[in-house]
Amino acid sequence: MSPKIKNLIIRATTGLVYTGLIIGLALVNGPWFMILGILFSILATYELTNAFSNKHPAYNHLKYIMPLIAGGLTFIFIYFYDDSKIVLLSYFLSLLIVFSLLLFSKDTKIIDYGLGILALVYTSLMVGAIFSLKYINLDITNTFLIDRFNFDGKLIFIYLFIVVVMTDMMAYIFGSLLGKHKLAPTISPNKSVEGAVIGTVLGSLFGLLALVLLKIVDLNALNSKELVLVFIVIFFINILISIVGQIGDLFASKIKRNYEIKDFGKLLPGHGGVLDRIDSLIFGATLIQVILIILTLV
Repeated sequence: MSPKIKNLIIRATTGLVYTGLIIGLALVNGPWFMILGILFSILATYELTNAFSNKHPAYNHLKYIMPLIAGGLTFIFIYFYDDSKIVLLSYFLSLLIVFSLLLFSKDTKIIDYGLGILALVYTSLMVGAIFSLKYINLDITNTFLIDRFNFDGKLIFIYLFIVVVMTDMMAYIFGSLLGKHKLAPTISPNKSVEGAVIGTVLGSLFGLLALVLLKIVDLNALNSKELVLVFIVIFFINILISIVGQIGDLFASKIKRNYEIKDFGKLLPGHGGVLDRIDSLIFGATLIQVILIILTLV
């Protein structure tokens, strides 16, 4: 068996296990999905700060402390999702702790404070944005939205997951087959414009299908004009999620390129680390959170 085929099998197997785990825990009752989110936050923060430590000695010890802080912050974000005051106070307290630890390190440079802010936002609050989706309780008052949509958090998460994963998969497949123009050669040389465009379109179409199959949209409650309008708006939102997810992938690649590493970790065979696997999901979930907040205002 050639190394390429072997790697493809390993990657596919890991992907299936990962997908089954994350969707399975999203569907079952109990705190397991939240626990997975906290674990992902801890691991992703370690992977990120470990990368920082390659060029910033202040993180040689902080990389063991910050994951615990990030995990606690993620728990607070998910558990107290509806109370922004508690979330903000917890974030500023976490920031104060990190800044204090950096202050008393002889190796600390000014840039290290910025990296601390990045880590607490990127691998705690934004990871929390992913896993809090299951537990959201939206205060939507618009009767059109209430009568025609099902805002069940676990279904919204699965819909997001499908858009992001299918975008990534289609971009990889069609980029490998048809890719001729580099999308971002200095950041991720293997990504192509062709793959990105096809991945965006197909990922968005899969998102439409997911909304129907998961019954997030009640087709029976829509007349013909509403149906066309709703599908146009949703397809546009899917495109935004797909694009933002790919930006998240490139953002992670930019960090890896800057710190001269191929992957953030080795925990997931064929995929790298946890952060390598959820980089697109982080940005996509953040966008979904923004959209859901907007829906509570209309």
